[in-house]
Amino acid sequence: LQHSFVHGAMIGRMGICVSEDYAATSGEDQVVKVWSTKTGELVLQLPAEKGRSPGVRFKNHQLYVSGTLDVLVYTLPSGTLERRLEMEAAASPSSPCSPQATNTSGTLRATPVTYPRLALAGNYVVSASETRVATVWTLLDGKPLCSIVDERRDFYAAVGGDRLVLIAGKMLKIYDLTVHSGYKRAYSESLGMSLDYLIDSTQFTEVAQTASQQEDPNFHQLAPLLAYGDHALGRSAVCPRDGRLGCALVDVLPSGPATHFLSWAWGYSLMTVVLALRHWCAESKIDATQTFIWICFFCNNQERILKEKTKEGSDDLESTFQSRLQSIGRVLVLFDEWSKPAYLTRVWCIFETFVAARASISYTLIFPPESSKSLHETLQRGMHLEVTKDWSSIDVGQARASRPVDEEKVKGLITRTSSFEEVNTVVKSHLVGWFKKQFEVIFEKGVQEGLSSSGCPHCAVKEDELATLRAQLQERD
Repeated sequence: LQHSFVHGAMIGRMGICVSEDYAATSGEDQVVKVWSTKTGELVLQLPAEKGRSPGVRFKNHQLYVSGTLDVLVYTLPSGTLERRLEMEAAASPSSPCSPQATNTSGTLRATPVTYPRLALAGNYVVSASETRVATVWTLLDGKPLCSIVDERRDFYAAVGGDRLVLIAGKMLKIYDLTVHSGYKRAYSESLGMSLDYLIDSTQFTEVAQTASQQEDPNFHQLAPLLAYGDHALGRSAVCPRDGRLGCALVDVLPSGPATHFLSWAWGYSLMTVVLALRHWCAESKIDATQTFIWICFFCNNQERILKEKTKEGSDDLESTFQSRLQSIGRVLVLFDEWSKPAYLTRVWCIFETFVAARASISYTLIFPPESSKSLHETLQRGMHLEVTKDWSSIDVGQARASRPVDEEKVKGLITRTSSFEEVNTVVKSHLVGWFKKQFEVIFEKGVQEGLSSSGCPHCAVKEDELATLRAQLQERD
């Protein structure tokens, strides 16, 4: 027996879930409690609107709690209410539909005496409660996907892949979610570009160089040639998100469900991005054929944003951006240079790092090979202050975006939900944390590779230098 969690009231059948870091319980006291699985301590207590035990489920660093007419999504460990998944008006109890009608458009019912049901898997959330209504949402944008009706008394739901499974009484029913129009939209928005396609010099690099007639164009120059306009690669394809001609590049190029999110700047050159991704892939021993990266240039529909101007890159910033990061779960932060990186002057880049850090999302700094080599050589010479002096000058208030409307929206969100000072502090702290790990790895490796201190004065000096540098770094931190 590792831990005993005393909730203090009767825990319902759906009132328990566990992840690597947390366990959650909900009971008839209208309280949800979150416990640390490592220490057994109570770390969070949240109110619940339901008298009976609501359903609770974890997804990455988020907690989902079912309500009467919605599902609440909390960020862990802060317990901040991130968003509310609400039922469509057509599916609410005040506007009941006949079973025949709702079987087509979707509303899943349970009798008033049942516990609320909550299922969470893949890209979907399914909830049903005493209101006799249940809804299927997509995790990425929180929009209702569909609803199903079943008049059976006992009801349980599960999601597997793109299938919804209902257990009603003695019957098990499986529904295909891909037939709904919302599925195509949700699937398209969940895609990332194939890493193998991006880093292969005979594929995207060749396409970009041919289109631009340049050896190393930047992505501002590539956008009107590939992403929107008369020569766009997706100009003649129907967009699965709105059913109109002109789609995102990710819909017509090799892609798959995103495994990583790339934080970067459009001002980077083609080879800066390609070589950095290739170097990261080789160093981390990543299988490029099974890795798909969400990159705004490819994954947003630039026909709508840059050509028609009917949509902005910062639209739905509060409701979808953090959810996308949470859903993907891994962020790559691409620095063009370690000295005076352009990344730290861009408001989108700083904000993305802030969101990832605050939500405890795994992130990795990546560099083009020459910059990475220069960084390591600088650290090996003990010149750590040279590296961090530019990183400590972050000022999101002075950072810019390519489009003024995006800069205004991002900074507006920061001032509403946080502050420029907090963003600067959090980003600096996490960059220093990454730097400390690299610093220690490099110098520990140097000590281990033949600088054993046993009987060697030179090695003893090296170890003293290492201890001094660590102390300086800690003071700097």
